[in-house]
Amino acid sequence: MVGYDSIDNSDLIRNIIFCDKEYESEHILKLTLPSINKSTKFVPIFKYLKDIGVTSLKDYPYEKNVIKKFVGVEEHGKLRRLKREDFMSGKYKSFVSKYQSVGFGDFLTSATPYDFVTWLPYFQDIDLGELRNYLQQKHDFYRNSNYMSNFRKAVVFYDWLENGQDFVVS
Repeated sequence: MVGYDSIDNSDLIRNIIFCDKEYESEHILKLTLPSINKSTKFVPIFKYLKDIGVTSLKDYPYEKNVIKKFVGVEEHGKLRRLKREDFMSGKYKSFVSKYQSVGFGDFLTSATPYDFVTWLPYFQDIDLGELRNYLQQKHDFYRNSNYMSNFRKAVVFYDWLENGQDFVVS
């Protein structure tokens, strides 16, 4: 059995993209997340929640405080569900001037590494298959670049789009 307490966020990031590990989702949530929780904000957990049938914070069978920062945002003293805007950085005006008339597929083939991690959440026509292929192809590049934390955020955005948009936090 894998030592689930030794799995780190980079292992989870890789597994979300490649689905090449046979992790037990219950073990990831129960044993891995508590140690990762201390070190980072962007952890892809929606796949693992979905795998065990958890669609809301109230249904989470382990310590709820461990996952709150991964599934929602504190706002005015209350936790609200994640939304696309939580993954956005940069100014919308800059996105519009550069990519407004570009389709998602063309964006993937033309974007610089910086542009990809900055402007990805602004696209409304994201094809999840194309995005996953891109993430797979660029994984090694980003892993060894100055953009790794932003790439991690992009993978969590992908996980949220694929598995977590309907996750309920209240």
